[in-house]
Amino acid sequence: MKPCLVVVDTTQIQSYIFASNRLAENIGASWLVKQATGAWALETIMQVASKHNIADPARGQLDPQRCIERDNLEAEVIYATGGNVLVLFKDETLARQFVRQHSRRVLASAPGLTLLFSIQCFDWAAAPEHVFDWSAHPDGSGFNPERHGGGLYLAVQHAFADLDRQKANRPFDAPLLGLGVTAACRSTGLPATHILSYGEDRNLPLSSSVVAKLRAAPLATDELCEQFRAAIAGDFDFPSDLDQLGRTRGEQSFIAVVHIDGNGFGEAMRRLGQRYAHDNRTYIDALRKRSRALQDAAETTLTEMLNSLTNFVHRVEQARKQGKHLWPVEPPELVLADDNRKYLPFRPLIIGGDDVTFVCDARLALSLTTRYLTLFADRAAEALCKAGALLPDEQPSACAGVAVVKSRFPFARAYQLADELCRNAKRARARAQDTTNQPQGAYLDWHIAISGLIDDLSAMRRREYRTPHGELTLRPVRLTQPKDGTSLTAETARTWTIVERLTRAFQESNWAQRRNKVKALREALRQGPNAVERFVAIYGDAELPELAEGDKGKHRRTGWLDSSSNGSLARCAYFDAVELMDLHLPIEHFDLETLDLQPEPEEA
Repeated sequence: MKPCLVVVDTTQIQSYIFASNRLAENIGASWLVKQATGAWALETIMQVASKHNIADPARGQLDPQRCIERDNLEAEVIYATGGNVLVLFKDETLARQFVRQHSRRVLASAPGLTLLFSIQCFDWAAAPEHVFDWSAHPDGSGFNPERHGGGLYLAVQHAFADLDRQKANRPFDAPLLGLGVTAACRSTGLPATHILSYGEDRNLPLSSSVVAKLRAAPLATDELCEQFRAAIAGDFDFPSDLDQLGRTRGEQSFIAVVHIDGNGFGEAMRRLGQRYAHDNRTYIDALRKRSRALQDAAETTLTEMLNSLTNFVHRVEQARKQGKHLWPVEPPELVLADDNRKYLPFRPLIIGGDDVTFVCDARLALSLTTRYLTLFADRAAEALCKAGALLPDEQPSACAGVAVVKSRFPFARAYQLADELCRNAKRARARAQDTTNQPQGAYLDWHIAISGLIDDLSAMRRREYRTPHGELTLRPVRLTQPKDGTSLTAETARTWTIVERLTRAFQESNWAQRRNKVKALREALRQGPNAVERFVAIYGDAELPELAEGDKGKHRRTGWLDSSSNGSLARCAYFDAVELMDLHLPIEHFDLETLDLQPEPEEA
């Protein structure tokens, strides 16, 4: 038996999804990508293969009881989630027929989306020379794919290596930008093929790719509402425009683009493959169970996060009915939809297992992100354990990057910043793991682009947050707090628990009422420890807020934490919290009894 493996992947996906500042286009593009590597691919497989294991293509459901080697199937889908499709065909002729038909469908239905295919024929009966002894080498050291891997395992490895080569060697796109008789698309600059009206914009010249995205946007919203129907309970809808995210009238509106990526899930999938590489059927079952478990974990996590958000919204409405002055951070004002539902200040764009991207009102960004990271660690572990796909010593977690930008900021640049912040958080996690030789959990990084100018992240950090005394910021930070009894240093204090504790301390005390005092502290922190000590003496405060319960460290007088390792810079403990106090809404700690603080009049 010599079946043929086909792996479908996408390329230049970020530029395709985030090419526009019109949220509806981003939504539609994301839905088209999901269809091209999901339902559409399954439907095409059903067209070319009369016998298959697909139960419901629209829901991505497979029949796990049907096997290509036992039931004489013409095609068996291994999985179609997370932006990839892995499918076995009984021969190369069917495989190439699928590639042709699916390519045509995507070209016609999702113009501008680029799919990549790898076809690998292999011998199903090819067995490894030796079965790897995992009891003797639990870390996989000494595993040799050629000696210990079966036919399908090697075909999968070769397919993904082939896709990587295709991505690296693709020629630079140089589309024809039009002729003297063509109009330019308002979004892409490519030749327009349609004249359409959208929202308040009338008679827009638009390219075929933009039209496809706009037409897909309502379908994506309907699907999302159905998927999370229990969480939104008929009271809310998902926005399709950035102006529906709940910005406060009369104030500068900021949105946040959040990118979350799992830690080590690609490596875990490789290790899982190695563990079951000797047997094709066991390998297929393991891949299928793990990919499904991660998708379920992401959807469960988003559902619980939405429950937290809707609960917060109801508490805000209650506070406003009671006439509370919601100070110091005004919650988003929800926009009313045509059917009297309210738009949530939150919109998922990508839900791909351990890879999630969403956009939201900036005031909710860090609360929603940390809530997601906390929940995902538990839900992923539960789902993988239930599926029997949790590897020994595996502790699922994720890292996140949060880009806070003005609502009219180029969306593609905002996503690039969020992605770079996420990678920076991953690098910090890796350094901590190498230093401590201990597994690390979730890490988080964020940046507030007040000026609207975006440079390389490291360059911005050096320019805006480095002083002769050290680093002004604790970022990136890990999610969990230091263990009890841990001395607070420039390394151990880099946790979200401490940053949020200080932010709330500035929001819920006389600091929130005295804006000039906060401005003076910000300037003193920039000038260094001596300036902070003078600030404390001038304003008559004994010390700055505690970083932890019973904190008596000298940083409460100087504002700065000393480094405990050679070569590391000192770090300011309070600057992040001062920067966030007017922007961060701690939705889990939203207390109706602490909302009557009034700002003191500014001094002339």
